[in-house]
Amino acid sequence: MKVFAIADLHLSLRDGVLSKPMDRFGAHWKDHHVRIAEDWDARVDAGDIVLLPGDLSWALKPHEVAEDLAWIHARPGRKVLLKGNHDFWMPSRRKLLDLLPPSIMLIQHDALLLDGVLLFGTRLWIIPELSFPIAWTDVDDRPPAPGSDLDAAEKKARDEKLLQRELGRLQLSIDAARKHREAGSVACCLAMTHFPPTDFSARKTAATELIAQLQPDGCVFGHLHQLASGPPSVTRDGIVYRLTSCDFLDFRLAEIAEL
Repeated sequence: MKVFAIADLHLSLRDGVLSKPMDRFGAHWKDHHVRIAEDWDARVDAGDIVLLPGDLSWALKPHEVAEDLAWIHARPGRKVLLKGNHDFWMPSRRKLLDLLPPSIMLIQHDALLLDGVLLFGTRLWIIPELSFPIAWTDVDDRPPAPGSDLDAAEKKARDEKLLQRELGRLQLSIDAARKHREAGSVACCLAMTHFPPTDFSARKTAATELIAQLQPDGCVFGHLHQLASGPPSVTRDGIVYRLTSCDFLDFRLAEIAEL
């Protein structure tokens, strides 16, 4: 069994066609979902696990995401989804679990143990001390979101509040994962976040300190796009942190572990 990861799919399928083609962010995005599917279908078996660390769809409401979820479901493997900052389509946990096809599972304030693979994590938020060699960190062309007119001090306070909330959710997931570890056999432990918990200097942050509680084998994250440079992974506290944004991976799934 193998574990793969790929983040930031940014799907928008309507009748098999992307309603928001991503190549407006660069020619390398043209038909990106086709390239991902070709690689995914060729390399992933039914029993494998595919981690999806956020920003699955541009959809704003649950009924708009059906075709994107069907596309994911049609791919081989068992998929584990984490919320990203653009996943506005996600309803409450109970409604979301009813919405997801059977091959897609969710991590939200909890943890999963799948055939010896222990998975935990949360979306996280902006960690201000991190730095990346990039032109921009996200893809968006929508009207300004509520709160976008805040001044610098107000935005800093808001972001700090959101970060602290996400760190609390990360601790909830860690606590749930710890119970799984105590109760079952764990061959591999992996963390997932959407926002980066560290940067290419492997900087210590509140997020890396929490993740180190469980000493997972690795952590996958996304959110960042258009990197100017950077290694595929960095190691801190013995934990391998890997960026898995689909454009950073050249639209190929990253193989994270093999059991």
